[in-house]
Amino acid sequence: MFSLGFYGNISSDEGKVAVIAKIDGIINPVTERHVKNIIDDAEDKRAELVVILLDTPGGLLSSTRNIVGTLLGSQIPVVIYVSPSGAQAASAGTFITAAAHIAVMAPGTNIGAATPVSSSGKDLPDTIEDKATNDAAALLRAIAVERGRDIDKLEATVEKAISYSYDEAAAGNVVDFIARDLKNLLIKLDGYEVQSMGTSIVLETNQIQTQEIQMSLFDKFLSILADPNISFLLLSIGGAGVVIELLNPGLVFPGVAGIILLLLAFVSLGNLPVNWA
Repeated sequence: MFSLGFYGNISSDEGKVAVIAKIDGIINPVTERHVKNIIDDAEDKRAELVVILLDTPGGLLSSTRNIVGTLLGSQIPVVIYVSPSGAQAASAGTFITAAAHIAVMAPGTNIGAATPVSSSGKDLPDTIEDKATNDAAALLRAIAVERGRDIDKLEATVEKAISYSYDEAAAGNVVDFIARDLKNLLIKLDGYEVQSMGTSIVLETNQIQTQEIQMSLFDKFLSILADPNISFLLLSIGGAGVVIELLNPGLVFPGVAGIILLLLAFVSLGNLPVNWA
C-alpha cells in the first residue's frame, strides 16, 4: 500500500510502516537537514525501516560527514537504494550509501569516484589534496568496518577515483544486493537480518505499508538557494541594489530589495544561519 505523507504525518497504528524518501541532487546542508528530519520523524513514529532513494553526483564533505553520522547513529534500519536506472551514487553518494544499514542498487546505476575536489570541481593543491584524500579514505575505511563492507574496494573509490557498476558493486561487497524497483526491494528485504545499534533486527516487509516523505517547501526553497549560480546572482543583484540606494538616498526599494537579496546570498553561501536571516 502506498500513501503520501509529510513530516509528522507518519502513523504506525495500522501496522508496520516503511518510510520512503528521496535524495536527488547535490549533497549540501539542506540535504543534511532533510535526512535528519526523515530519520528523526521515523524514529518518533517507530517505523519499521527507512528507504532513501539516492541519485547524486556528490556534494560537500562537511554535509556528507554529518549525514554519515546520522545514518550510523540511526536506531531504525536505513536502506539507501541507488535508483532509478541511470542514477548514480558518485563522490559523496559513495559515503552515504556505504553508511546505510543496507545498501542496494538498481540495474544501470553506478557508485564511486569519491576523490575530494574543490568546490569549483578543480583538483586541490598537492598538500591540501593529500590531507583531504587521506581524511576521506579514513572515513570510508571506518564506515566499511562498521557496516562490514569491502575496505579495499571502497578505499579505492577515494584514492584511485574508481567507480563501480551496480553488478560490480554487489559482487565486490560494496553494496548488499541489487533490486529492480521498490517493490522488488521490499520483497527481498523480507526476513533480512540487520544489525542496528548492537541489536539484531529481522525485517518484516511482506505486508508492510509505505509512506513517502517529501522535502518541505521551505527546504526546497533553500535547496534552490544552494545552487552556486543562484548565489552569484543574488550577491550581484543585491550588491547593485545597495549601491543604487547609496547613490540615490530615499529611493528605499533598491536598498530594501538589495539587503534582502544579500541576506539570501549569505544564506546560500553558508555564511549566515537560516534562523538569523
